[in-house]
Amino acid sequence: MDSSHVPAGAIAIAIAIFVSLPPASAYAQATTSGINESIETTDNLPTCSGEFVEVEGSDHVVTHSTPGGGYSHDNFQGVDGVSSTGVRYREVGARQDEHSITTRGAGVYIEPVRNNNVISQGPDDNHILHVVSHKTYNANGEVTADVRKAVSRCVG
Repeated sequence: MDSSHVPAGAIAIAIAIFVSLPPASAYAQATTSGINESIETTDNLPTCSGEFVEVEGSDHVVTHSTPGGGYSHDNFQGVDGVSSTGVRYREVGARQDEHSITTRGAGVYIEPVRNNNVISQGPDDNHILHVVSHKTYNANGEVTADVRKAVSRCVG
């Protein structure tokens, strides 16, 4: 089983949030906002039985920005699907992304923590995934550190 799987929709949301952040000098004060965003593409998630299940639903995203960085948090709402063998699964989880933007363009870091669980209806095992990442960029936008640890297990 691939223990490094992160849903494509989650990656797209993290990138969209990071790219949409104005430079630190543009922040007048801390701001918080929330949006419900539909997961536009179907995501294939691994199950403990070895098959993949296509899921769809919505993702609730909250962002908080301060002059030196901020964070975003999202959680899945109504994300589910049915496997090829007829087992219904729900994707349950949350992500916390922390980012820091220096005021003099010296660099940026992003540190997401993702808990992504594929929960079966019935006796099938549940796939539990916990991913911690850390990525640092220098003032030229080059990656200077990229560390990722994923722990995946089946619980039933």
